[in-house]
Amino acid sequence: MDPKFLTYNGVVLRRSDVRSLEDCNYLNDAIIDFYFAYLFESYQSDDILLVPTSISFLLGNAPDWDTFIATVESLNFHEKKLIFFTVNDNSNFSSSGGSHWSLLVYCRKRNLFMHYDSLHMMNNESAFAIYESVNSYISYDSAEFMECRAPRQRNGYDCGLYVMEIARVIYERYFNFDQFQNEDEICGSFNVVQRVNCKHVESNMRSEMLQLILGLNQ
Repeated sequence: MDPKFLTYNGVVLRRSDVRSLEDCNYLNDAIIDFYFAYLFESYQSDDILLVPTSISFLLGNAPDWDTFIATVESLNFHEKKLIFFTVNDNSNFSSSGGSHWSLLVYCRKRNLFMHYDSLHMMNNESAFAIYESVNSYISYDSAEFMECRAPRQRNGYDCGLYVMEIARVIYERYFNFDQFQNEDEICGSFNVVQRVNCKHVESNMRSEMLQLILGLNQ
């Protein structure tokens, strides 16, 4: 049995999901989906879309694209100014098997897809597959794809935490600082590497996430 532990904004966390936050485990997709839902609830904006992990995975791996068009169209990509996709390099989409997470972000102001990988381009092919799949649905003019500087994880298992923290700093910057009105904000003066504290991510973020989930459960 793997009972439900928490239901939050449509995301169901089971006990096994919560245990992925313990020790040196890989974070699974449910924890990342939960954090994306929490981030959206904290900073609600109709301009921003945080794509669920399962949808992001299908966008890069769906064998029959025609059967997936209705799902893509329902996401209203054209109406969003900032879109977050998770990237996963595991063909079976089982993060417990040691797969690697990274983050792909589309910024409409620059018409640019930005890939942030805490293991430096390990997920480049998987990220580019998502970009190729959704490019024509997001922008009438073909967008560019860029590998961006990202904070480097110092172990082999905290990639999911880095995805969540990078998403947070970009989301908050966009939400709080005039929606990147300055074109340099997203690719120039706004430096994700400088704004992510690696020591905090690897030493404290798991316990903070656990406390957040426990608090919401109560």
